[in-house]
Amino acid sequence: MIELRNLSLSVGDTALLQDINLSVATGETLALLGPSGAGKSSLARLLLRLLEGQPSRTLRHKARHRGFHWSGQAIVAGTDVLSASVGQMRHLRGNQIGLITQSLSDALNPQLTMRAHVAEMLALHQITDITPEQVFATFNLPHGLLERRPAYLSGGEVQRVLIALSLLPKPECLILDEPTAALDPANQALTVKAMAHGRAQRAQILITHDPALALSVCDHIAVLDQGRIVETGTPRDLQRQPQHPKSRAMIQQPRDTAPGTAAAPSGPDVLRVHQLSHRYGARPVLRNLSFTLRAGECLAVLGPSGCGKSTLARLVAGMEPLQSGQILWSEATRPARPSPFPCPCQIGYVSQFPHRALTAHFSVAQTLAEALSLSQGRLRWFQRPRHSDPATRTAICNALTAVSLPTDAPFLA
Repeated sequence: MIELRNLSLSVGDTALLQDINLSVATGETLALLGPSGAGKSSLARLLLRLLEGQPSRTLRHKARHRGFHWSGQAIVAGTDVLSASVGQMRHLRGNQIGLITQSLSDALNPQLTMRAHVAEMLALHQITDITPEQVFATFNLPHGLLERRPAYLSGGEVQRVLIALSLLPKPECLILDEPTAALDPANQALTVKAMAHGRAQRAQILITHDPALALSVCDHIAVLDQGRIVETGTPRDLQRQPQHPKSRAMIQQPRDTAPGTAAAPSGPDVLRVHQLSHRYGARPVLRNLSFTLRAGECLAVLGPSGCGKSTLARLVAGMEPLQSGQILWSEATRPARPSPFPCPCQIGYVSQFPHRALTAHFSVAQTLAEALSLSQGRLRWFQRPRHSDPATRTAICNALTAVSLPTDAPFLA
């Protein structure tokens, strides 16, 4: 089971979690529901001691300490993970505590096939009564994925493989960090089905900001806001009569899915794709794809995981070499001067893997300063971005405000 007692977590003098008290028995699934930035993923990493830090009681000057520090108890599978030794945690991870992370792109070895991943997990836990083929059949995974590497899998396929790998050792506790956040409805349903495999024998914490998922698959829900549990209850109670304003805002939020009726303003062609085809090895991904995008339009590319959506995005952005067909950008999107980059600098690209898209050793201010300098042609490859001048700081704060992110010094640092 999982039991959290007065659990608090801080980084420096900034509190991430405050006085968390939760209990999850074997056979139960608890949803930790909250908006982005509420502290959900920090809690998941703390339960497996994946945060580098130390107990608060060992610090002499907490205000001067810039790393993570915690207090309270987190008893998982019978062990207080906050006071466990390195050797104990190494044994607990994977064997008794499983984690399904939201950072899909970094969770698998890019050099290994899916067969090798499964074989490695079976050997690590000395499981000899099942083969990789039987594992894939048990978790309803296509047999054709066995010989593929992670780069040739969609996000939904990676997620389902990760769930199978996490459940193979039959852990007593399972932490699921946003397992369906980037999946289409079909893969969401398959992922939820995989999550239910053997759930009666373990305690589960589902971390999500999707109230529909929490209401449909969990026994209890805890609403987290700004690091505090503001309400707990059963899905039935919270759906009928939530007490806290944050619970009402999340669970009873209006859902207007009606399409707009206003006609898009007509404009010149910005992008033309003609007879675009692409393949990975012998597997075709795109076949004779053609479309036109005009100024003022928004084109939605809709399809299940693995159908080629991300491949199309990378091709259009110039991040993959063109194999067959044409991608024609209008003159307005081309840089006024020669550019060393394969992608025109007027094209923005938002990756589905945010953790890989950011430089780990850059602060938020440095990351945005680099993007600003590159867009203005003011940064060489050997230079570090500067963010101290007033004009750059103002531009950074404006960009953060536009997407409802804080602009205070702790966040920028």
